[in-house]
Amino acid sequence: MSRYAAFIFFLSLGVVSQLSHGIEVEVKDGDKLCLYANLTLNFSVSYKVAENKSKTVSFELPNSAKSNDSKCGAASSILKLSFPEGHSWSVNFVLKNKSYQADVITFTYNLNDSNVFPSSSSNETVTVTAKPDITNVGLDTCYSCKSEDLIQASPQVNMTLSNVLVQAFVANGTKSENLTTCAADVPVTPSPTPHVTNATTVAPAPNTTTAVPPTTPTPTLPTPTIGNYSIKRDANSTACLLANFGLRIGFTQNKKYQEVNFDPPAEASGACGVDSSELLLASNDVTVSLTFTNDTKKFRLHAVNVTLNTSAGVFSQSSTNLSLWEATVGSSYMCNKEQNFTITTLLSLYTFSLHVQPFGVKNGIYSTGSFKRRKRKSITVTVMLLIVSVLILIFGLAATTRTQNITVGGYYPGVILGFGSFLGIIGAHLIENKRQMLVASIVFISFGAVAAFCCAIVDGVFAARHIDLRPLHAGRCEYLSNEAASERDVSCYTPRSSCKLHVKSNTCYCCDLYNCGSRAEVMGGYHEYTDVKSCQDVVHLYYLLWSATILNIVALFLGIITAAVLGGFKDMMPAPASESTSEPEAIAAPVPPAPPPPTTSLHLYHNTAPCLPPYTAYDLQGSYLFPDSSGLSDDSQSGASHLWPTLIPPRYSPPHEHPDEKPPPYSP
Repeated sequence: MSRYAAFIFFLSLGVVSQLSHGIEVEVKDGDKLCLYANLTLNFSVSYKVAENKSKTVSFELPNSAKSNDSKCGAASSILKLSFPEGHSWSVNFVLKNKSYQADVITFTYNLNDSNVFPSSSSNETVTVTAKPDITNVGLDTCYSCKSEDLIQASPQVNMTLSNVLVQAFVANGTKSENLTTCAADVPVTPSPTPHVTNATTVAPAPNTTTAVPPTTPTPTLPTPTIGNYSIKRDANSTACLLANFGLRIGFTQNKKYQEVNFDPPAEASGACGVDSSELLLASNDVTVSLTFTNDTKKFRLHAVNVTLNTSAGVFSQSSTNLSLWEATVGSSYMCNKEQNFTITTLLSLYTFSLHVQPFGVKNGIYSTGSFKRRKRKSITVTVMLLIVSVLILIFGLAATTRTQNITVGGYYPGVILGFGSFLGIIGAHLIENKRQMLVASIVFISFGAVAAFCCAIVDGVFAARHIDLRPLHAGRCEYLSNEAASERDVSCYTPRSSCKLHVKSNTCYCCDLYNCGSRAEVMGGYHEYTDVKSCQDVVHLYYLLWSATILNIVALFLGIITAAVLGGFKDMMPAPASESTSEPEAIAAPVPPAPPPPTTSLHLYHNTAPCLPPYTAYDLQGSYLFPDSSGLSDDSQSGASHLWPTLIPPRYSPPHEHPDEKPPPYSP
């Protein structure tokens, strides 16, 4: 009976198995196969962590994926793979005439899953969709694509499909052996060269030449010109919106992907508002509108509208639900490296040397940004802690050396906190090793805060319980100087008895606090203080201990605040000024004779990682000497091939170095 139940279970639901080359899925309707898939799937997701920072994780479709929710229909079929903690990936196939296609891909991920998204600041479940490039697949054929196809579902989510073999709407329950191959897998064959098959020599006709046009790689666009834009409320006021950037527009029109560089106009128009500002740029046949909004704390690029007049007609795309270029109101957003933003499925923007401030512009110049404010705040609290540490050290040492028989003095926190503060001040002025120095400072300050807490308790309790100033203020204490005698026995009288007290020179003693040798006198306080200059030193000792106690309490709270401020500052890096920062212009790499044109997928044009530095002239030195030896196909490198020739070395490969040439400094 159990075997029969298991048999029915696997027939009614999908069967998933993990193979060495990917995941194989068989969805059955009753006892007949209705949908088959064999694919490799990887994800890359960016998400928010603490302190409003971002983190990116990459993972593949796990072995535990289930296809229980997959369905087959007459005109629509769904392949849905679910895996633990609420994640799922699905693709919807639709029937169209005598072919079928993948209509939409849906990916749902749970940010509350700490195994996949550690330290996530959000616990929401996010769903993104994308349009795959799987179209016109003939009925009773399998769609095959071994090349990697990068699909950008959102600015935060990338999906990579490879080794795909899919057949929807399987006929008669048997997978077809016929294949519909994707364009990326189709080999490019050169045109055949005509040749003579007989041995007869034919003289060429006079003035007649036969030339085969050479095959050249697709030309790449140069880096866009950086435009400087400013908007004023009126002719007599200073700028209220500032923007500097180079812009490249990527768009798909009539199923053809194109890229154009935006030529900066002579003047920009727009408007400045309290909650919303707009920058309108019109140049040649391109019009770009950027709308910024703020919520009193942070501003962001909220809406983009792009219109192009091309030979194929008017192209217009817009999006009014964006959250890009986010920064604090009163500061500016800057990224000198190339960035890629997917606005819609048909429109992408590439920015170069971006610097923008739509709100809070003062005196017509960019704000210094949050880095300098954080730096000033870090230095301020660290200097305050250093001053308190020096005072603790002074008061603690003074209290400890005031008398010989009392060595309680909380100067240890002053040493630890002072050293930690010193490291913090140095680290705040560094760039390369700033983080390491500030981490060391935070460690010392943390230990110093713990020591300050302990010493505050010890010194306070000792001053309150073991030093009694009442006999001193009443004039009932005596001082034995070294001039009178080196030591002697004095008579002390109490209401109950009288006894002798042995006193050394330079000692202040109080018979009222002496209980004739009984240990009960310890609870009443010290009765003698040795190696003092006068009984007034005991009063000084009392106030010094209380001063050290108060300073240790202040250092405790100030140390906690300083550690928190340095912790938030340690990972911040200064943004270089766009006016003073320049990079060498890119030079053209030597083009080898007649290389085959690379075959790329449309989605691979969106593989540009955000804020990656552009190639410089130094990166391209000797690029013809370093052919691509990574072992990857042209398709896997196509994410960068649309910007640079295919034979340029990888981004961080070592360039050709002259024996007498100093290599460039490492820049992370």
